Amino acid sequence: VGGALYSDTSNVVTLNTCDFINNMGGAVYCGPSCTVSINNTYDPNHKCLFTANSDPSDGSDLLVDIGIDFGSGGAIYLGPSSSANIQNCIFGANSAKNDGGALKCEGNITLKNCSFGGNTAENGYGGATDVYRYQAPAPLTIDVNNCSFSGNLAIYGGGFSSENFDANFIDCYFIGNTAQDGGGLDLVDGDFFVTGGA
Repeated sequence: VGGALYSDTSNVVTLNTCDFINNMGGAVYCGPSCTVSINNTYDPNHKCLFTANSDPSDGSDLLVDIGIDFGSGGAIYLGPSSSANIQNCIFGANSAKNDGGALKCEGNITLKNCSFGGNTAENGYGGATDVYRYQAPAPLTIDVNNCSFSGNLAIYGGGFSSENFDANFIDCYFIGNTAQDGGGLDLVDGDFFVTGGA
């Protein structure tokens, strides 16, 4: 868990102009109630790279015991009640055994100017991104602006998957994603607003 970075509960995590490549067990793990910011303000000409990271282990029996969701979030896993602002990142060729080939989030999230390409959730939801918390006390807030999702693969929601949410997508593009249900998006029990994009 957290092949490159592991953060325990309630930390503030800031990653600025960083690359995470070829990490096992998911590149970044942030536990419950963390506040996460990822951007490239240190060098605006270099987007943050999350490439070829993977979380191939299942370990589902340990989810109840210790609260860690093994096999989800090939590049980034964000625990329950977390919040994240992720900008100017490239997620490519990441994979997870279960949900969120690139990104698994169990809290509120903002994504801006990010691209997700060729990510895979082998047995679950969200080839690129899965935003879902089991028995969440309130809908998760999702804001996605100027992001692209292309060539991602999952069982449900090749590009993006969520349940119990309030979501806004502005100028986002879903191209060539693949899933048994919801090639681009798999959305259940939420409010979904789209402006622009394709």
